[in-house]
Amino acid sequence: MDVFRWAKRLKTSHNPPQETSRGPTLPNSGPSKSPPVPSFPDGVEVLHDCPDATVDICFIHGLTGDRESTWTADGQSTPWPKALLPSELNRACILTYGYDAYVLRGLVASSNRLIDHATNLLQDLTTDRARRNASSRPLIFVAHSLGGLICKKAILRSRNNPQAHLRGIFNCTKGIAFMGTPHKGAWMANWAKISVSALGFVKSTNKSLLEILETNNELLESIQIDFSGMIRELEKDGRPLEVTCFFEELPLPMAGLVVSKESATFEAHDPISIHANHRDMVKFPSAKENGFKRLLGELARWESQLDRVASQDRRKALLDSLKFERIDSRHLSIDDAHSKTCEWFLETHEYLDWLDPDKLAQHHGFLWINGKPGAGKSTLMKFAFTHAKKTTEDAAVISFFFNARGEDLEKSTIGMYRSLLHQLLVKLPDLRELLDSSDLDLQSQSGSPTWGIEILRRLFSDATKRLGQRRLTCFVDALDECDESQVQGMVDNFEGLGQCAVETGTQLYICFSSRHYPYIHIQHGRQLTLEAQTGHAEDVGKYVRSKLRVGQSKHIKGIREEILRKADGVFMWVILVVEILNEEFKNGRIFAVKKRLQETPPKLSELFKDILTRDNKNMADLLLCLQWILYAKRPLKREEFYFAVVSGLDPDPEDLAEWDPDHIALDDINRFVLSSSKGLAEITRSKDRTVQFIHESVRDYLIKDGGLRHLWPELGDDFESWSHDRLKKCCQTYIQVDISGCIPPGEALPQAKSETAKDLRQCVSSKFPFLSYATDHILYHANAAASGVSQDDFLKLKYGSDFTSPKGKRPILWALEMGYTTIAMAWIASGEVDLDVKDKDGKTPLSWAAEKGHEAVVKLLLATGQVDADAKSISGGTPLLWAAEKGHEAVVKLLLATGQVDVDAKDDSGRTPLLWAAMNGHEAVVKLLLATGQVDADAKSISGGTPLLWAAEKGHEAVVKLLLATGQVDVDAKDDSGKTPLSWAAEKGHEAVVKLLLATGQVDVDAKSISGWTPLLWAAEKGHEAVVKLLLATGQVDVDAKDDFGWTPLLWAAEKGHEAVVELLLATGQVDVDAKYDSGWTPLSRAAEKGHEAVVKLLLATGQVDVDAKDDSGRTPLLWAAMNGHEAVVKLLLATGQVDADAKSISGWTPLLWAAEKGHEAVVKLLLATGQVDVDAKDDSGWTPLLWAAMNGHEAVVKLLLATGQVDVDAKSNSGWTPLSRAAMNGHEAVNEREAGFWLKTR
Repeated sequence: MDVFRWAKRLKTSHNPPQETSRGPTLPNSGPSKSPPVPSFPDGVEVLHDCPDATVDICFIHGLTGDRESTWTADGQSTPWPKALLPSELNRACILTYGYDAYVLRGLVASSNRLIDHATNLLQDLTTDRARRNASSRPLIFVAHSLGGLICKKAILRSRNNPQAHLRGIFNCTKGIAFMGTPHKGAWMANWAKISVSALGFVKSTNKSLLEILETNNELLESIQIDFSGMIRELEKDGRPLEVTCFFEELPLPMAGLVVSKESATFEAHDPISIHANHRDMVKFPSAKENGFKRLLGELARWESQLDRVASQDRRKALLDSLKFERIDSRHLSIDDAHSKTCEWFLETHEYLDWLDPDKLAQHHGFLWINGKPGAGKSTLMKFAFTHAKKTTEDAAVISFFFNARGEDLEKSTIGMYRSLLHQLLVKLPDLRELLDSSDLDLQSQSGSPTWGIEILRRLFSDATKRLGQRRLTCFVDALDECDESQVQGMVDNFEGLGQCAVETGTQLYICFSSRHYPYIHIQHGRQLTLEAQTGHAEDVGKYVRSKLRVGQSKHIKGIREEILRKADGVFMWVILVVEILNEEFKNGRIFAVKKRLQETPPKLSELFKDILTRDNKNMADLLLCLQWILYAKRPLKREEFYFAVVSGLDPDPEDLAEWDPDHIALDDINRFVLSSSKGLAEITRSKDRTVQFIHESVRDYLIKDGGLRHLWPELGDDFESWSHDRLKKCCQTYIQVDISGCIPPGEALPQAKSETAKDLRQCVSSKFPFLSYATDHILYHANAAASGVSQDDFLKLKYGSDFTSPKGKRPILWALEMGYTTIAMAWIASGEVDLDVKDKDGKTPLSWAAEKGHEAVVKLLLATGQVDADAKSISGGTPLLWAAEKGHEAVVKLLLATGQVDVDAKDDSGRTPLLWAAMNGHEAVVKLLLATGQVDADAKSISGGTPLLWAAEKGHEAVVKLLLATGQVDVDAKDDSGKTPLSWAAEKGHEAVVKLLLATGQVDVDAKSISGWTPLLWAAEKGHEAVVKLLLATGQVDVDAKDDFGWTPLLWAAEKGHEAVVELLLATGQVDVDAKYDSGWTPLSRAAEKGHEAVVKLLLATGQVDVDAKDDSGRTPLLWAAMNGHEAVVKLLLATGQVDADAKSISGWTPLLWAAEKGHEAVVKLLLATGQVDVDAKDDSGWTPLLWAAMNGHEAVVKLLLATGQVDVDAKSNSGWTPLSRAAMNGHEAVNEREAGFWLKTR
């Protein structure tokens, strides 16, 4: 029973009310006792669960209500959210939250304050969502009365909560429906307190909650101000929070309106009325109730928007996954051009021709800079890239600098495409739509995203085709530092892009740099040889004059000239020689400078040899230093490098003790890197400060030119294997350091994924810098060494039997997961390991070998007869499932040949090997599995997906053909969402698959999903023009079909701005151009809101639209366009002469009010220019355009409004705010001063 029903009974009866099962307990006439507090249904209750829910909807009751009865209509036994909502919102999990909100009790009323209830809501809901694995699921609240205030406070507390898990509620909240929430207080609050205090039978009152509900309560106002500010900030951040306020139309009998429209209304949000009193406005007996329809309309709208939000989240996740560690490491490590150098490049005819749009057809946008190793190509490319960025701010300028000294992605075309795509999509956000492609389902069974070269190539190609009139300039440096086979394929692809750009008029400019060899053939383009350029020779001379410090003797000029002659344009040679000569001079050996120069070899490789062999100091250090730089799995950080080298130099125990930076400072380590490498290694400027050679030509000398064999001939031909074995031993040595000092004595180790464990790992890593690398990569080095150096002794150590990897895997499993097949096969052959051991996920060595496609290992394991060929992991995956998913045809053949595998086994998701292979488009594997005759070609997964459904969704045309050819598949099968193969193919835009399915004659072309979506609706919403044509051509589709929310194909196409699809649908003559959605939206209003100018033109041209139609919130297309700042659409609508430029929404908002509040200066100008707007109009809260503009700090709009001379600068809102006071409160100094000056002039 709620407080207002109590109030009614207290006014009509002198007798105390009878006790109910859940109401206040009345005192008896016996002796005074301390009776028990009645139990109350509090916390979260799940009214309806949904296994594949996309949203949680949480209901919060109001004062003296409870989590079920508040939402249960009179005469009904089930709350309507449970009875009515699931069938309407089939992807929602419905929750209700209860708290003790009884402010009146015959015995004991709860003393909890609003903040206590908010804290409990936050904690309870967070815990429940974590239990249901729904912590990241979008969340919508429906809150009645006081529940709305609790909801607001909970979200505010979540927003800045120091505990990450409690911040999740704020991050996930997407919408709130406030049902009769007294944002500005309730009239009944004081009345209820007075009535209660006058009656003696009520023993306890929670006055704190009632006081909050008083009109003008300070806490209430504070919550409202904070919440409004939060909403504005979220909107500015591009993640708006949806808010709808519902208000009661009818009074309570003998009490009146409990919460007025003004109090229930949120500023800048149009309220919606419900024809009921405060109590009954949340009790819907049936789905036919208008109140239910209005609330459902908002919930359905928000749920449909979640797809868009999910799409944006997916885009962000994919965009982030393109990045990789050290993505710009090479670019950062390149020295900036020396002062006044490289500028000549901008005047060369090759560069000018390259940028001349009139010559684009001749060179196809290509410029290739080539030169000798060390000539300075990378420095020139960095200069050109930086210059292009500065001088073409309106264009996209992107770059990639290959780095052979870096990790795999730094020296591969996969890394290049990932980097270029990431830069391009950040620079041109509209191109992120490309990430919506269904083909970018990068999650495998293992859950790790994988970017394949073909996907990346296609994405980059598609991105360049969508540039339109925008210009893209792309710099790619050091092609020679990437594998030659990869580079030629990349160049061929870029040549194709250049050809396409010429044909379409796209401004695409590509600049490559590389050595002369390997030779790269480019059919079209301009070419510049660096060392042949006069400007380059002058740059070398400038450098020598600036950096050579050998005194002012009469020989100085001759020395400079000799340096330039011997350098032959190689900048790196000059840098090294100048440093050598300066050192001679600094040591007082002036006489030796000229002689030293004469002895210096002119070739760069010979110079490296000279530097390394001039003295024999610390040669052991030098050897190990070179081995670590050449053969480390990844570049080592400087502190890692120091301890890695020390570990291999017969260290004393104290040398490997806990690192004390006061004893071994970073400066000491820097000097060690320099001395141990004899100056040929450096520390990069990247965040990780890794160690690398000063130039790639050092590696060339050591490996390609045989420098290592010359320096250490005793090491033989297999220097690489021997080196890896030595590095493995370094890791072995360091792994044995004593780290017990980092672990509190007597305490058990924490769980691996806990924050405590994370802190412990960080502590250990900081004190033992090389330990992480040593444990992670010891098997890598052992595997690399195994081809030339026996690892039998290593395998017999404890590492082979009871040692576990950092991920908790036995070495045999770890080796197979990482692809270390040589050492894995040695372990298998040794007979000393359990070949069927399982990791924590239940995967065996055979499972890993099958997933990774290690055919030889699979053969060896099967040949032992000691493995279960059909072993299941925790998730139900078998070796055959893994191999089929990854498309490893040879491995699938081996497993099938054993006759010991269940060919049709299902994992925990209900997917079979055939389904996985079909989903991923592995045609050869699909053929193999079908040929066994042991598979159900139409087997359904848990979600109802069949091999055909998955293949159709992914667009695998060849697989679809194979499955159809079996004659064993239901071509029109529906999954759990009611979608057919045709629906999926239409949604994803797979034209060829749509053709195949239509050609069978076995599909319902107009089949509806659970939510009422037809293939045409899907294709129209996604903008797939070709598919729409195919479907319309069948003559079997309802062109104006509505989904469950009343949206038609035309409305969806208009909403999304798909101009070509809108044209196709209009051309049929079978669409209602002005059809209204449940909320009153029309195709025109949706196109206007989104700013789709071309679509608005098409709709206006039909002459069949009501240009000034109002939706249920009273907003017109003009109002929507003005609100969102779509200047071009506002112009179009005003030009029709059919719109009311000053039309008001339900809450009194005009187009000018919205434009002023949002700060859309251009739109404000257009509206003022009509002369048809009330410049000082007030919304229902009494706010004027000036007040809104002042509050939000839109100085330019304030100026425009003041300049009209038609505004009252002292106008007060209903709450007493003036433009000046509101600007001052929000800290908008410029607006504040502007208004203050105007105010003073008017006095």
